[in-house]
Amino acid sequence: MPFKELDEKTLTDTALYDKFAVYLSQEYQTAKDGFLALGTACNSISTLIQEARALHEAKGLAETKLFFTCVDPLCLMPCNMA
Repeated sequence: MPFKELDEKTLTDTALYDKFAVYLSQEYQTAKDGFLALGTACNSISTLIQEARALHEAKGLAETKLFFTCVDPLCLMPCNMA
């Protein structure tokens, strides 16, 4: 299923990002350099969350807004990703 077709509940489930992080850190390897550098992996996860945010944050569900505080460096709300 294409990423843009995933529903809000799926894209705000921390298990999705946990699995992606495990994949990037333990399975994915580039042909040239092997495993990704930590910064590259973190940027990839952040980009994925930002894409999900662009698709679903405006829908207004409180749980969705709380989830996306994890990528807002200026947010003073407790983040549910911790």
